[in-house]
Amino acid sequence: MSEEQKTIDISLDDSFEDWDGDKVHSCDDLIYKFTLNNNTQNPINFKIKLTESDIPANLHWPRTGIKGCLDIGEVKVVCILTKIRPDLPAFSDGMLELEKLKIDLSWKINEAKLKQIANQNLKEAKSAPSKQGATIRFDDKVDTIKSATENEI
Repeated sequence: MSEEQKTIDISLDDSFEDWDGDKVHSCDDLIYKFTLNNNTQNPINFKIKLTESDIPANLHWPRTGIKGCLDIGEVKVVCILTKIRPDLPAFSDGMLELEKLKIDLSWKINEAKLKQIANQNLKEAKSAPSKQGATIRFDDKVDTIKSATENEI
């Protein structure tokens, strides 16, 4: 490392104490974060459709929408919307920028993931060591597990 690089690294200060430029905006004023929480008892697929209302939004947003999936109890950040012009205030035209978008959220149970979970549970149940007289419930059927004795093998 050269002497110049050492000097630059040592003197680097990220403080805004001597800032004399435009007003420093908070992160809340620059981006909007979409967070979804699946509080159902099933994995889900979701789709978010964003359309502009009568007042144009000062945001970059996915015109084709957002699709994804959430497992049971999962919380996920699905999208970050940034401002087009960060120098404009967050509250303009009597609304926050996000309020200027129409947001449609639709979801349905992820049947494929549900079947995958059921198959995994079935495999685990079959591979688990059985106990004499133990019962296992698969849907509405009850099976009794009998341990094989040495003579039956």
